[in-house]
Amino acid sequence: MTLMLRPASLAWLTLVVLSALWLGQLNSRRIAQIEKISSQAEAAPAAADSPTGHLHGTRARLLPVGSARSQAVIMDVQKMAATNSWTVARADYDNAPEGRAVHGPAPYRWWLRLVALAEPGAPGPAVERAALHADPALLLLLAIGAGLFTAWRFGAVAGGFLALGLSALFSHAQLFTPGRPDTHGLFLAANLVGLLLLLAAWQRPSRIGLFLAGAAGGLGCWLDAGSQLAVLGAVLTGGLVALRFSPRPPAVESAPLPWRAWALGGGIVGLTGWWLEGRPGGISGAGLDANHPLLVPVWFGLAEILLRVQRRPWREAQTGERLALIAGGLAVLLPLAWLFHRGTGGAEFGPDHPDLAGRGGLFAWVRADRLSLGLTAALLPLLLIPAALRLMRGDAARRPVILFAVGSAGVCLLLVFWSLRWWGLLDVMLLGLLAATAAATLGGFAAIGWRSGLGLLLLPALIAAWPRPVADEELAPAEARALVERDLAQWLAARSEPGTIAFAPPALSASLSYYGGLRVVASPYPGNNEGLALAARIAGTASTDEAQALIQQRGIQYVVLPSWDDALDRLAQAGSATPERSLIVLLRQWLPPRWLRPVAYQLPVIPGLETDTLAVFEVVEPQENAIALSRLAEYFVDTGRLELAAAVGDSLEQSFAADAGAMIARAKVALARKENRTLARIMPELLPAIADGRDEDLPWERRANLAIVLAQTKHPELARAQVEFCLGEADTERLRALGPIGLYRLLTLARAFRVEFSDPALRTTALALLPVEFQAQLQP
Repeated sequence: MTLMLRPASLAWLTLVVLSALWLGQLNSRRIAQIEKISSQAEAAPAAADSPTGHLHGTRARLLPVGSARSQAVIMDVQKMAATNSWTVARADYDNAPEGRAVHGPAPYRWWLRLVALAEPGAPGPAVERAALHADPALLLLLAIGAGLFTAWRFGAVAGGFLALGLSALFSHAQLFTPGRPDTHGLFLAANLVGLLLLLAAWQRPSRIGLFLAGAAGGLGCWLDAGSQLAVLGAVLTGGLVALRFSPRPPAVESAPLPWRAWALGGGIVGLTGWWLEGRPGGISGAGLDANHPLLVPVWFGLAEILLRVQRRPWREAQTGERLALIAGGLAVLLPLAWLFHRGTGGAEFGPDHPDLAGRGGLFAWVRADRLSLGLTAALLPLLLIPAALRLMRGDAARRPVILFAVGSAGVCLLLVFWSLRWWGLLDVMLLGLLAATAAATLGGFAAIGWRSGLGLLLLPALIAAWPRPVADEELAPAEARALVERDLAQWLAARSEPGTIAFAPPALSASLSYYGGLRVVASPYPGNNEGLALAARIAGTASTDEAQALIQQRGIQYVVLPSWDDALDRLAQAGSATPERSLIVLLRQWLPPRWLRPVAYQLPVIPGLETDTLAVFEVVEPQENAIALSRLAEYFVDTGRLELAAAVGDSLEQSFAADAGAMIARAKVALARKENRTLARIMPELLPAIADGRDEDLPWERRANLAIVLAQTKHPELARAQVEFCLGEADTERLRALGPIGLYRLLTLARAFRVEFSDPALRTTALALLPVEFQAQLQP
């Protein structure tokens, strides 16, 4: 410890402090950018009595793109905070109305809940704010703690470089970022801690150190068992490489590393996690991707293999030692084979970070990005492998440490060639290798060059990680659509009762649930297999009667189809023998069944999204054909699709020429298309129908549209009478049923005619159903 207090050591330790300051400034900028994007569209107003802090149970702060799993974590922790609990068993927002069991490990939820306790204000908003700080705080603690530990065990130079490398590599990969809380960061932190403890044990054997290293790995197994199996494979490979290529002196061979202590630590923590999580999978296990007691023998099997190989090579071992080695191999293979059989053919291994998911392997990334700054920043640290092997030649004492780190990193590098989802784990291994390499640069003139080279390997990652300023008009399409999804979610929440259920593509369902407080069926959250299966059945059925029965059985009130997301179309193709006749295809072709009514949602005006469309259908009682077609024609008018409106208007004229509701819709189409001749033919038929009392059976929203038509065709007295009737008979349900444009025009007429609602509170309700820009125009 006294060596760390020398001036030269303190100078290197300033890298730990500088790395912490850099992380603080970096994440402050990222948080500011999130707040800036979130503020570019109006959010729901605050409400002190809401568990989320906003009206209708909505959430205001926009999360980064690709944060669906983070949304589920935040909602679950908000439920924990609202009930003053540290556990949550079921999620009622998903697979509605039945809900589902909450999936995912508890430790990260505990961490987010703990951070939220440090936030001021009500619990719900505190959790939402904590989502911005939880992962950055974890990375900051890791940088300081791991840097100081490395400096203690490997020297100040290694500690300083580890803190710098940790800040650069994890920040560049956008792990531990604000607003994206999930288990991946905690998983990587646990494995980095375990790796550093293992490296320290190779240099100075310690039973307690190996037990703690195993405990850190056990936490990783609790968090992500499938990925932790890959880590165990890397540990085994690194250990075998170190033992094979760095034979120890005889004095050391008699005291092998206490690998059983490592296995004991991993087994205890893994088993404790399985018990605390409610013993998922039962005694027989669920699969390779879930933590389970059957993984405990794997730890001890690996420990026995490493222990036996370390004591004596196979060719020199006695029969009993060979049998023990074979038993260790069986302890590894048999539980894994059983869990593989119990699962679905394998686990989706690897931290699935959204910035790398779906991009294939390393070669595909190189072909796509060529020599971009991001690719260069990711690839340069791989040069640590040849650098470490070169330094190892002159330092026999550090050879086992370096070979263990190289072997472990090599396994993860092979995984990266297969899938980039493993890059975060590769960074963990490279950080361990960085510490070992920096420790091997033992002073002198040559060390200056080596250490400068290590700094240059990290420099591009530091540059690439720094966030670029984003102007309002430069939003990425995904960010702009996230604003649209938040606006849609809060608009639906405002016009619906609490607990309303929506059916939408999985990604959009996640946004509707998170931002609007709606309940959904087809979310992408882990454990929602039943909801996704039902979504495929609804989307793919060729029978509208079956679709209606399924939708009514689930209590679904809205069906939402965005133009930029074809997930439901793909589910329909997968779940139907005749996808060309599926419900989704009918809706895409604007042939909705009579129990679905289109609702004219107005997309926010955001540059770059001019060609995007979003169709919202409300589930209603089966409509008469004339009413269904009339509403469809008016929907096309309100959304500016005048050619489609004209086509529906022609159908109304051919089939329902004498129907008063149909004449109202035809008149609206003619007014929108400025077809005065058509209008001159319709109005002489419509006015006598009103005089004869044929409008008495019109639904309330048809009368509202009649008032608008009469006002636009210069019949103010008749229009006023209809407005008085509509405002006198209005209620919340009827106001919600009227689209935002129709409601805005009705309120405009009411103000012009000086007509008031019979219940003054209904005016407030009506205004709340309108977009903000419409509300501003109606204020006195």
